[in-house]
Amino acid sequence: MGPTALLILSCAALLGCPDSRCSLENCQKMESACRAEPGGMPNVMVCRNADGGPLAGFDYNRYCPTACNAGRMGKTMQCVVDQAGACIDAGHSGVEVVRQCTGTASTPADSGSPPTDTCWSACEAKRKSCESACPQNSFEACMDCSANCGLAYANCGNGCT
Repeated sequence: MGPTALLILSCAALLGCPDSRCSLENCQKMESACRAEPGGMPNVMVCRNADGGPLAGFDYNRYCPTACNAGRMGKTMQCVVDQAGACIDAGHSGVEVVRQCTGTASTPADSGSPPTDTCWSACEAKRKSCESACPQNSFEACMDCSANCGLAYANCGNGCT
């Protein structure tokens, strides 16, 4: 095995290499056409009252590729993006498209069985607890904190089977 093969193997096995399907472009298309996003995104409602409130021009999508990768949602995201026209035809509602895509690509991970409700409930409780500690003195700091809680939520969900 050559050095390139070893690097690829170590990236895939140890680091969880970024999935090209979790691109910013795909995130933006999924959000604009289907009004859908990966589950590990920050919760704007947690930060809506943070000092300064939502900032004009705040780039919410910047969190999406990381959340998509953390939740191993590349296959699902690509499926939704490939069917963006159906979302637009449905008035930008991606509910049915997302359901169809997650029926063929397990949620949250692209491999494995669908998660159990008990496991997800525990992950959601951990996320709520984490977000309750997010700072309220800065909208951006709160969003960054909520994003970290979202990533922990996505990683927690990866263990749900």
